[in-house]
Amino acid sequence: MAYKFNPAFQSDDEAVSNFIVRQPELAETLTILRGETAAPRVILVAPRGAGKTTLCRRVLAEIRTDEALHASWQPIFLGEESYTVTTPGEFFLECLFYLADDAGDASLKARYREAVTIADETLLLQRCLEILRDVAAASGKRLLVVVENFHMLLNDQIGSDRSILLAALADDSLFGVLATSVAQSSDESSGRPLDGYRILPLRPLTLEECHALWASLTTHDVPRARIRPLQILTGGSPRLIHILADFMRTPSLGDLMENLNQLIDQNTEYFKSQLDMLPAVERKVFAALLDAWDPSTAKQIAEAARVNVNTASAMLGRLSDRGSVIKEQGRGRSALYYAAERLFNIYYLMRRRSHPSSRVRALVAFMTEYYDRDELVATTAKLVDEACRFEPAKRADYHWAFDAILTGQPETVRARILAQTPADFLQSLRQDGLPAEVAPSLIEAEFHESDGDAAVDRLLREAHDALESEDADRAKALLVEAATISPSNPMPFIQLAFTHLQLHEHEESVRAAERAVEREPENPGTHSMFGLMLSFADQTEAAEVAFNRALEIDPSCAPAILHLAHLRARNDDADGALYLYRRAAALGELTDDATAHFARILMRQDKEDEAEAVLRQALEDHSDRSEARHLLASLLSGTGRAPEAIMLLRDVAEHGDDWMAWADLGAFLSAEEEFAEARAALDRSIATGADSPVIYRMLANAMRNLGEPFEAIAKLVDAMLEKHADDAWAWIAAGDIYSASRQRDRAEKAYRHATTIEDGEPAWVRLARLLMEKSASDAEAESALRKAVEAVLESGACGPMREVAELLVHHGDDDDALELLNEALAANEDCYCSLVLQGDIAARRHNEDGAREHFEAALALNDIGVSALTGLARISAPSEAQALIGRAMEADPDNPKCLLARAQLTDRELQFRIEDGSEALKRDPDLTEARLFLAPLEAKRGDIQAAIAHLGAALPELETRRELIPSFVDTSLELARAGLSNELSALLDSEEGRTVEPLSIALKLNRGETPAVAKEIREVALDILDQLHAAER
Repeated sequence: MAYKFNPAFQSDDEAVSNFIVRQPELAETLTILRGETAAPRVILVAPRGAGKTTLCRRVLAEIRTDEALHASWQPIFLGEESYTVTTPGEFFLECLFYLADDAGDASLKARYREAVTIADETLLLQRCLEILRDVAAASGKRLLVVVENFHMLLNDQIGSDRSILLAALADDSLFGVLATSVAQSSDESSGRPLDGYRILPLRPLTLEECHALWASLTTHDVPRARIRPLQILTGGSPRLIHILADFMRTPSLGDLMENLNQLIDQNTEYFKSQLDMLPAVERKVFAALLDAWDPSTAKQIAEAARVNVNTASAMLGRLSDRGSVIKEQGRGRSALYYAAERLFNIYYLMRRRSHPSSRVRALVAFMTEYYDRDELVATTAKLVDEACRFEPAKRADYHWAFDAILTGQPETVRARILAQTPADFLQSLRQDGLPAEVAPSLIEAEFHESDGDAAVDRLLREAHDALESEDADRAKALLVEAATISPSNPMPFIQLAFTHLQLHEHEESVRAAERAVEREPENPGTHSMFGLMLSFADQTEAAEVAFNRALEIDPSCAPAILHLAHLRARNDDADGALYLYRRAAALGELTDDATAHFARILMRQDKEDEAEAVLRQALEDHSDRSEARHLLASLLSGTGRAPEAIMLLRDVAEHGDDWMAWADLGAFLSAEEEFAEARAALDRSIATGADSPVIYRMLANAMRNLGEPFEAIAKLVDAMLEKHADDAWAWIAAGDIYSASRQRDRAEKAYRHATTIEDGEPAWVRLARLLMEKSASDAEAESALRKAVEAVLESGACGPMREVAELLVHHGDDDDALELLNEALAANEDCYCSLVLQGDIAARRHNEDGAREHFEAALALNDIGVSALTGLARISAPSEAQALIGRAMEADPDNPKCLLARAQLTDRELQFRIEDGSEALKRDPDLTEARLFLAPLEAKRGDIQAAIAHLGAALPELETRRELIPSFVDTSLELARAGLSNELSALLDSEEGRTVEPLSIALKLNRGETPAVAKEIREVALDILDQLHAAER
């Protein structure tokens, strides 16, 4: 097994045939040895596993097989393990040993044995150099000393006499040097590179090099886009690529871990010494970076290392200057940092972090990105099969790998993997996930309602009633009075805390809760309530302290367990949340909401079996739990068991006859496109007292899909509005129903009425969209759009702001759209859609740097996002664009945007570009961008009629999508230059041509006409005319 990683054991033929990458570095080294450039002294500098030994072996093979080099050089290959060398004399004695051993010359071996007996360092050095000169003179060759770990030999082993060794090796008539180093070899006294040595860095393999090496090792010629995860995982390290190639050929997690362990064993002392040499704070920051694996910002590392950002940034800067850390530009102005040696990450995770998730997480990330779905399913089956050869207690690595593989996979893939997984493995997986200890019993946290004072009880009830009546000031006053009457009673302060919370007065709620704790410091309930108020105030650490204090007092305090679990989940500590939810489940204290949270975390980790068991148990104990019911139905549907989900929902509805249960059944049947059954269930929901406009909207949708006449749908809307006349959302639902039935006038009236009712502001967004579908230039559409902007800014929600920003783009207001998108991203910095829209705006403005920044930020959130990939492709060089489009096509081959992006590649034949563009338009007839792209291409191949037809079909869309006007003008100018000016004028003289009147005027001016138009239009027309003539010149 050890030989697998050691190129020194290869034959010359193997060294040549196995040398796939590093060809430029090989050529440069050989050029130096042929005497065509500087002195024959080269140091190969690279991290461990980068291929330094492989390159040295390849150079030796070339010397032995190339006639000219063989005549010039006699190689001496010193191994990595030259630990006995501590003086210059011993260095050349080692050279003599290898030379005599390789040559098999008895007289030379005798002279070596004689030299070994010399104790004096000066005499030893002189004698060894004398013998080496004799050998060189006899053969007519110079001696090429190939020495590994040159930096260690010079600095650590020889030390102060290193200058004597370097002076001896500087004799070009006798020696050449090919050395390797894991650090920049420099003269320590000056900090400059060694004089006379060419430093040749072996950089991480590029994507192309990774692809070439992978294809050679695995004999699989996979698309380059699939190699990117491999490059990320290995950091471009050839040695790690070799290890993963072995895994790909015969997927064995056990062998992979053994190989990695062996590799780490070989380098543990090196890595450990590198860490130990660092100052404490710098070591702490570096350890946090190694643990993170992924490129991280200084802020992220600061949080992980528990230091401030300035300290983390300074330490990372030092590590970067030293070459231990790579610094790259991240999103915006932030920098990203990662370890220069990926092997260092693996060492840290495997040696410093013993948990299986640390050992396998990077491998699984690679597998899930590299394999296509069929391959991933097949490989997972092989890993499970291997795991089942071990007893359950020894399957930890396999459990974590299996668990991580499922994460993020589509439901269909998860279902296939789970279907082929033996029950034995799933059982051991579940057992491995259970906590070791759960509380055996539950002791409820109790509050005393009062100290037996009827007056306090009355005040508490009156305060509750006042708050229900929205008289918050009276409620507060009553609670303060109750606290005055009974100073030791925590209840007035508990109720006061919740009153402030309801009013979003978080500082006041925290103070009130703190007063409750002061009154009963040994009551776990007061601490739990205090933690809840702190968590709503975003004081996460203090909240966790409060919850833990409650659990110290009573380990079975259910509110504290559940609140703390929710807090952990909110802070992305899924494992911590799961432990607490399992603890609450064992105590029988899971609420409906907590059950749903618990199950969702399990489903995100693809532990569907456990999630299903949790949900079924909850419904068995409490059949009325709607959240658990919804989620279980979703889980069953997602795992290919929709009929089972329908049966579950129907059974609950029929036995309880609750309108919400019937609504759940109707909604699910609608999603399954079982509209007749859905209609019956939703009818039943309304008949049993449905109290939500949403049910009416779902029923209208089912009726419309069944082809029922609009009159029947209109009667349903009337019934809803009669029941909910003062509910803004009922009128919004009415507008949605009318709009879906293409009753635009009725929809407009409903939306307008909704805006006049309390809480009806969201109707402005619907109204603006509806009016803009008629005409973006209409004054009423403009007014509704401005009201929509005000409404979404007031709401502060990302989704509505992004939606209205898109409407602003269609209206031609890019500046306002950008302002709104900035607000949306302030509310949710991970909004992919907002980043893509920002990129589109920047690209239209020819701000390529800005567009690239936004598209790349979007891809950092979703690396297979088609809109971001194709958007970035539009502003990239052809080779890069082709790779981006390849990724998009692989992610969603049926997406018309992918075909249009491929059609826009300028290095393809005209016919192929037209075919792709036409197919994109066929798949999405509303893709106006495809028409504007195809028009000049059709003109170029002589189909004038098709060119004008495309432009004519695009023209009406400009009224509602003003962002397309610049593209329409550019396309028209291309056609005008092709001699189609008259045909364009005929098209633009229509009513719809008013949207681009300056273009029509420019064409007339170009023909010598002098149309009478407003000054503003004429000025724009003259600008367009300048564009036309500029291109002609």
